[in-house]
Amino acid sequence: MTNYPNQTMIDLSNRFESECSFCNGGAPDDDFHFLICPGVIYHKQIHTFISRICKNQFLREGLQSLGTSIKSLLRSYVSRARKILRKSRPDLSDIRANRLLFSYFCDLSHIDECFDERVLIGAIRDLPGTLTITPSGTRLLTDSELATLESDLRIPLDLVVLLSLAQLLRYFNSWCMYDPSIDRCARRFGELSNIAQSHRDMTLLLVFTYPDKFLQSMLKVAFSRIKRNASSWFFHTKLINLQIPDLETKTISFAGIFVTVLRPISTKLKLPTSGLPRAKKGFDILDQFPPTLFALPFLGFGKLSRTIIIDDLPVSLQRLFQEQKLNAAPDFLLVFF
Repeated sequence: MTNYPNQTMIDLSNRFESECSFCNGGAPDDDFHFLICPGVIYHKQIHTFISRICKNQFLREGLQSLGTSIKSLLRSYVSRARKILRKSRPDLSDIRANRLLFSYFCDLSHIDECFDERVLIGAIRDLPGTLTITPSGTRLLTDSELATLESDLRIPLDLVVLLSLAQLLRYFNSWCMYDPSIDRCARRFGELSNIAQSHRDMTLLLVFTYPDKFLQSMLKVAFSRIKRNASSWFFHTKLINLQIPDLETKTISFAGIFVTVLRPISTKLKLPTSGLPRAKKGFDILDQFPPTLFALPFLGFGKLSRTIIIDDLPVSLQRLFQEQKLNAAPDFLLVFF
């Protein structure tokens, strides 16, 4: 099988748990990576093939009804979820609400659970607030610095540490609200409960201006992560020196400040497997996809089909929908969010 992004041959007898077969970026070929795989998101040839498949006469006529129904239901579910979240959390902007709901629907599809308003209401209670209390010796990234960060491919955003939901970025990533005193975790919205145990590259979304207790506590977290071969990225001013013995560090200049990565010493280091090209995520793509696409699990609804309540479909389409769900294949729809 040809790996189109790299024009190499893929041996399908191999397992791809250690490295993605599309982008060869060093990340495992799992559901989370597939959502942000640059090999899928950016490759024009794949988009061309998808377009050609959708022009097939049989697909247009035979499956258009099912695709139209699924597309309508997904749009309806997302609209209802938006209303619930806006009512429960009016302090969240539309951009951050969409970002959180995207993660929520991903979670539903991952655990094979249909959309249920009552479950969503319960999950919203676990979301943290938007009030930001900045620890001593730090400051928040400015809007211009955040805009630069979102377009900078050097710094990974696979796991970001926040002080409040007001810092949540517009792009898909795992996140964690760092507050050891509070026992809560919004797992269904993409939050990780234990950053010390995560193997993902961690980036703290604040700037350390001078040494203080909070910097010491985050360095302890970074040291514990190194045992799992995980890297940690710190924004800081020139007053902070993070050149630490027995650790491999690299400092780069960023928008007038500095970024230093702490990682274990290795003779075979790879580039950070960041979630970028960082395709923008948003449910608006549902309105741009042709209806027929949603009748094909390997191109359209994919794992999002698991969020569909089958009784919401017309009776005449329920059997075809169940048969299509049995066609296990990659989920191409989610990579376009």
